[in-house]
Order: sequence, then structure tokens, then C-alpha cells
Amino acid sequence: MRKIEHGRYIATDVRWGMVLDLSGADNRSLIAYGFHGSENQQWDFSPCGAGFVISSVKSGAFLAVRDLKGLHLEGAAEVVTGTFPTCWELEIMDNGNRNAEGGAEHEDGDVYVRIRLPHSEMALSFKGNYAGARVSRMNC
Repeated sequence: MRKIEHGRYIATDVRWGMVLDLSGADNRSLIAYGFHGSENQQWDFSPCGAGFVISSVKSGAFLAVRDLKGLHLEGAAEVVTGTFPTCWELEIMDNGNRNAEGGAEHEDGDVYVRIRLPHSEMALSFKGNYAGARVSRMNC
């Protein structure tokens, strides 16, 4: 059994295999992109209460909801990077789908998590399965 600990990670969408990428166009937008492993695809996860603050290795900026309406528990909202840290809840998943008590170690050594704001059923998700698709907080 594994769990997420403080450290550096590359976040990959289990459905499409696309990686969470800090866009080089504006160094603020989060997009789906193919894996290349550069700093704009690396994320530091630091403990924050019962969750984690997630920051870009390239810019040091934090994952954040784009605007105040996104802090409400309903409705999709774009997720970008910003200067104010946001505490995200990481729900350990089994096979990228079902919840697994304590986490599940997979053959490839990866741990599957759903990243969401606390007390919300809305998780980070790509808006499409193509390079450049934006990241949003959407219904799980």
C-alpha cells in the first residue's frame, strides 16, 4: 500500500495519458500535454492540514481556482497557477476509478489520486483528450 507524501510528482490523467503541464505560452494556464518530463510538468506536493499545496517546479506558483466563483462547491471553474497557496484534497483511488482504503500500489508503482478542493465532489480534469486542453474543476 502506498500513499502520497511530500515530494515531486508528474501528474498524468489515467483516462488519456496526458500530463498536467504549465503552459509555456503564459506560464499560468494549466494544459494537457504529452509527457516530456521538463520542469513545467513537475509539481511539488507539500502538506497543508489534511491535504496538499501543489506548486509548479518551473515557476513556483501554486495550483489555484481562476476566480472567486470557482471557490463555490458547484459549477466548473478553470484551474490555473497563482501566488496564493490552495490546499487540495488527494483522494487515493484504485485503478484510477474506485476509492481504495489506504491506497493501492499498482504494477507500475504509480498511485492514482483524485485532486479536488476539500468538501467538494469536483475534481481536476482536462476539458478534452488533446494537447493544449485546459484544466478545470469538474464533477467527478
